Amino acid sequence: VSLLYKLEGKLYRGSVKNRDVPTALKQLREMAAPLLTLSPHELARASQGHAVRGVADEDISATAGALFVLGALASTGVAVSHGTPRDVPFARKAFRRAAALGSLEAMLAEADILAQDALSVDEAESDAAQEAHDAALNAAEATCSSGNNAATQQSVVRGSMEGTAGASSCPAAATATTKESQSQTTTSPPPQTPQQTPQQKACPIYIHRLRQAAKDVLHETEASRNFGLPREAMRLRERFRDGGYAAHEQQMREEEEHGFIYDGGLSPFEDDGGSMPATAGSSGHETLEQLRGRYATQATEGSARAHLHEGYMSMQGLGGVQDLASAQRHFEAARAGGIPAAANALGVMALRSDPSDTEKARQLFEEAANSNDPDGHFHLGLLATQANEAARALKHFEAAHEAGHWRAPHSLAILVLNGDKDVPRNCTRGASLLRVFVEERLGWSAEQDDAIKKFDKGDVFGALVHLGMLAAQGSGTAALNAAHVLSRHAKSAGVVADDQTAANLAEPLLLRAARSGCCAEGWGELGLRRLAAGDVVAAAHALRRGSLLGNAESRFHLARLFETGVGVRRRNMSEAASLYRQAISSAGSEAETVPSRVALLWLQLRRALRLVA
Repeated sequence: VSLLYKLEGKLYRGSVKNRDVPTALKQLREMAAPLLTLSPHELARASQGHAVRGVADEDISATAGALFVLGALASTGVAVSHGTPRDVPFARKAFRRAAALGSLEAMLAEADILAQDALSVDEAESDAAQEAHDAALNAAEATCSSGNNAATQQSVVRGSMEGTAGASSCPAAATATTKESQSQTTTSPPPQTPQQTPQQKACPIYIHRLRQAAKDVLHETEASRNFGLPREAMRLRERFRDGGYAAHEQQMREEEEHGFIYDGGLSPFEDDGGSMPATAGSSGHETLEQLRGRYATQATEGSARAHLHEGYMSMQGLGGVQDLASAQRHFEAARAGGIPAAANALGVMALRSDPSDTEKARQLFEEAANSNDPDGHFHLGLLATQANEAARALKHFEAAHEAGHWRAPHSLAILVLNGDKDVPRNCTRGASLLRVFVEERLGWSAEQDDAIKKFDKGDVFGALVHLGMLAAQGSGTAALNAAHVLSRHAKSAGVVADDQTAANLAEPLLLRAARSGCCAEGWGELGLRRLAAGDVVAAAHALRRGSLLGNAESRFHLARLFETGVGVRRRNMSEAASLYRQAISSAGSEAETVPSRVALLWLQLRRALRLVA
């Protein structure tokens, strides 16, 4: 920990104290050196708990942590100014060895690198298939139009400009072009459960790491009983682009209604599922006994929410004796007061009292779920899982995830990873859900708060180191934020020598963000960078992916490519108009719709003038 402070620096009254990067890097390398020289046999024995040559047993965890930090720096390259360039092969080795010794962070980082490999192969195959498809269509149109007279060729060209195919003069090409236009239209994001894709060939490797890490995180969460969902991490790119972006400090002060105890932890399927945050009271200093007394008083005054809390504490024996009869009465009162969670709690009590009688519990869970209670949906999903009804379980786990149940992403991931005759196995979506679960449970948004505080105080290097370690573990928002800091601030802060180095380090981070599933704007940013570099075909591929994920910026710039015919098979005004409309519908604010509205109006005006002419 002290070495991390030396590496990242510690903010104190607005300035950085105690930073000594050369010493920190030197000592981290010395700590990690014994692990880097282990033979495969020694590493296998170490992973089984045997002693590690050159490392005391009590230092194994810290040594593995040091190796993870070095791997994260090599993976992202954020410490390049201190002689630690981006070195992915070293990062692979470091993560693999640290993970074998039990480092959760390294396990996640190794899984992320393996996932990047698999997704890279899949994207290359997809791009090649798109280009081959376009070439075949071009050849068909060339063959078809070569025998036509000038007037017919003019009709084909005009049809191309209007987004139609000149069907009467070239039926084969017209049919192919119509199919192409239909396939290019991206009216909505991909479905929640897409078909399996080629990257699943590598799925078992990185999914194994992700599943193990998620299992460890699940156990830690249950032990801590901290089931609250974190707020979404801040995105520096959005703050930079939008002057009306809410101040992050204000978001951090937003809190739910004080004293909410019943928070997704009550389950009939676990021996101990209670959730009681340590700061449950309005002041954060009440004892359980005081809290229970306060709820009892509020319940007598008619508070339905207090009845729910008092019932929960009575059921779990928190702040006093366990009293199931009293819990039943309080839950009934809360249910009568219109609290959906009370129906779920009564279902839990019914199932615990008689596990064989699921019908009464199911009815109560359904009552809660009908009011979109996340626990009601989740428990219906568990009942369906026990009954081997995978399709019904999928439906309820999806609803619980949408409603914010803390455990739903994990249960949903396991369901789609295992697969069933009614629910096809889908490693891509399973990996995405596991990442969501891990990121929420490990509190990466709070970690990013600390990094952004450093950035706002002018500590660019410290912010990048912090963000880089999160990005290495698979945090898409951290990768996006790190790419933004590198692109706009790293050179001026002396973190990199020139703009090209910053761009070279930022692009892999943008790819990580885009592939993570959380940050479709990463594809839009990559598309713009590739356009600026003159690689219009690669730009179109990136913008297509962002467009499919519903990113307004990607849709706008892809529309521009179709309008001009640059980077795509041919100019297609109808496709451009469709994409402009989609960009308008998916924009995050009214101001963001203005470029697309203006472009669409201008395009329609030009088409109208051509028709008049």
